Amino acid sequence: MENIDHKISHAIADRTKRSKILSKLAVLGAVELIWFMGGMLLVVAMVNTGSLEWYREWDAAAVLLSGGILVPWALTLLIEYLFGRSRPFQREGRKALIDMAIVTPSFPSGHATISFSMCAIIAQLQPEMLPLFLAAATVVAVSRVAAGVHFVSDILAGAAIGWFVGGVAYLLPILFLIK
Repeated sequence: MENIDHKISHAIADRTKRSKILSKLAVLGAVELIWFMGGMLLVVAMVNTGSLEWYREWDAAAVLLSGGILVPWALTLLIEYLFGRSRPFQREGRKALIDMAIVTPSFPSGHATISFSMCAIIAQLQPEMLPLFLAAATVVAVSRVAAGVHFVSDILAGAAIGWFVGGVAYLLPILFLIK
């Protein structure tokens, strides 16, 4: 199974490297798009109306964003170091499309975890925005493979963890901030 994962991952990365347009899009998706998603989530959390009035409070938004971004990031780091899986560019001496300031283990993808965690929160806050967030999260995740820094199984695991953690994170303000 690992061999299939590696072959698919390398095929995506190799195809991306051969195209200037795909390379630029992969870098944009692998590095920048997650910040845009985080900003959108903050705006939605701060202006959301309806039955979720408690999300208008800054402290509720802070708890929500911490639970939806910091918790999945920390959980991913823990799992990455437990598994200790090398990244694609480390295993075969390939050059990744992006430079990583800090190289952590590969499994699971932190970017996929965080972006899908944000999707799970958006699914509760603004369901009509979910298709946009799912598309953006998918682009973030696939771009990490295309950039040569993750395997397909890394992003699939990250997406699953993120969706679960984001669903739980949505409940945090209810548990901690209801007066």
